[in-house]
Amino acid sequence: MEILGLVSLKDIILLLIGGVIGYLVNILVAMQMDKKRGLILQTTGRRIIVESASSCPFVVNDLDGNKLDNVYLINIRLWNKGKHHVERKDISADHPLKISFDKNAEILGEPVIFRGSDKIGLNIHKAEGNNYRVDFECVNPQEWSELGFFVKETPDVKVSASGRIYGQANDFNLSIDDSRTSLFERITLGLLLLFICLSPFALVWGVWWLIDEYSFAVLMKDPDSIPENLQRLLAYGIIVPMLAIMGYSQIWLKRRGNPKTYPIDEDYRPDEVKNIGALWGTALSGKNYRVSNSSRNQGEIYVPNDKNI
Repeated sequence: MEILGLVSLKDIILLLIGGVIGYLVNILVAMQMDKKRGLILQTTGRRIIVESASSCPFVVNDLDGNKLDNVYLINIRLWNKGKHHVERKDISADHPLKISFDKNAEILGEPVIFRGSDKIGLNIHKAEGNNYRVDFECVNPQEWSELGFFVKETPDVKVSASGRIYGQANDFNLSIDDSRTSLFERITLGLLLLFICLSPFALVWGVWWLIDEYSFAVLMKDPDSIPENLQRLLAYGIIVPMLAIMGYSQIWLKRRGNPKTYPIDEDYRPDEVKNIGALWGTALSGKNYRVSNSSRNQGEIYVPNDKNI
């Protein structure tokens, strides 16, 4: 009984949580150790190269002289996340490594190797339709290389991948799909959004508690007399409002330095409400919601690589 009396309920809960976290960490470490081969293909970006405008004093043509209105770049990264190197002989001859685009997409020219290791002997060959076969000599652990595909008119074109690597069970179509996010990313994003959204409520609660039992004068003259929990609540509650005030003050000062009707850079960016809405959509549904910065649908919330596109 004396020993139990020395251990509080809080200590027991913390011990249980620590044990569960330690167990989960051990499982994750074991899973990582089992991943000897971990070659993946990832869509790392969808970028605007050029978008047409009626007032542009120039035109953009492809190598054949055809006029281009809207051109986008889709980056795809080949990365060995595993603990073991992958060689050309490890790729199945019957199921080679392939990157595929929607049949209606128009790919401009040949894909280019942008950056990454130049020692893996990476090659990419166009197959039938909008399919590209990826080949390499050897990819060591943590080596990577990034490919670039120039696409006409359709930045949200669906991208898929297939292939079979001996000794590896990864589904290339899952890793290249940028319309979904992982469970870890969803949990992290959800916690971050809760931290942001609960901050103003914490401030209101802290101010009410302060006024009800103490006063602002006590806080200013003798802050040590304020309970530690109340101090923490007020400190947490003031973080997001202060950041918001600083951000909007910067925009206001920038507007003051220009004519009232003059557009500033922030006018062409999605507002914070849409950004937070897109983040909440991602955290709750797992879909990778984004806010468009394209001149064609600026501020619109969309999902890249979505099956409905």
